[in-house]
Amino acid sequence: MGNYATIISELRKKAGLTQSELGEKLNVTPQAVSKWENGLSEPDVETFKKMSKLFNVSLDYLLNGKEEISLNQDDILTFDKDELIVVNEPTLHKIISGYCVKCKEPVAPGEYEVVSNGLTQEIYCKECNRVRKERQRKIEAENRSKEIKSGIFWGIVSLVISLVLGFVLIKIFGLENDAISWIVYGVGSYGLGAMVCMLIWGTWLFDIFEFFIRSFQMPGVIFTLDIDGLIFLIVVKIGLALLSGLLSLVIGLIGVIICSAIATVGFPFTLIHELKN
Repeated sequence: MGNYATIISELRKKAGLTQSELGEKLNVTPQAVSKWENGLSEPDVETFKKMSKLFNVSLDYLLNGKEEISLNQDDILTFDKDELIVVNEPTLHKIISGYCVKCKEPVAPGEYEVVSNGLTQEIYCKECNRVRKERQRKIEAENRSKEIKSGIFWGIVSLVISLVLGFVLIKIFGLENDAISWIVYGVGSYGLGAMVCMLIWGTWLFDIFEFFIRSFQMPGVIFTLDIDGLIFLIVVKIGLALLSGLLSLVIGLIGVIICSAIATVGFPFTLIHELKN
């Protein structure tokens, strides 16, 4: 019966389908498709009709390689939603899944990638999607480079301020001859600058520091509805607000000390990691 085996194989490959995908569309096994293409068996009449509709060719073309219909080069045929769009060219029957949103070129199965854009999805041909990804990576790299530079700048500013204030405090308290004070002064200044740098970079240290940045909820106050009661309420509320602010400041300072100590060790490794990226 003609050379249907070669024709089925060629049409499947032009459509960008695997034997499994074609079998799924025709409700047969991949092994059945393989046997057709190797001439070991042949499809039944109903299957031939399904392939004729799927590939947009006549039964005569499937069986003998001769096309009965005559179409212009610019003719565009459409199937139902599951059959997709078919563009007819003089010697090629190409199944079209859609059009690239960038270059507007038609794309067949296997020639495009679907990109989620918020609530919608867009089709890109592989070349346009490669360019899109490359541009996106470049933008992300530029933004990250700005963050790295900003972190280094403010880290250096924090280091200089810490060095100046620390030097002034050592002079005020007369600790010029205390070696331990100078060690704490140097290490602490470096740690503070490293901490600021890592926080601006948004590294894992930010999660630790965030734990210490909190406000304290003060309890309610019972008072009487008279002048003395209102005065008592105002005084107590002010006192509780000051206490809450003081506690927040103390916990924050503890967080700065702890995070500075952690940054002293972790900064070199984080810097190397960021520079490699």
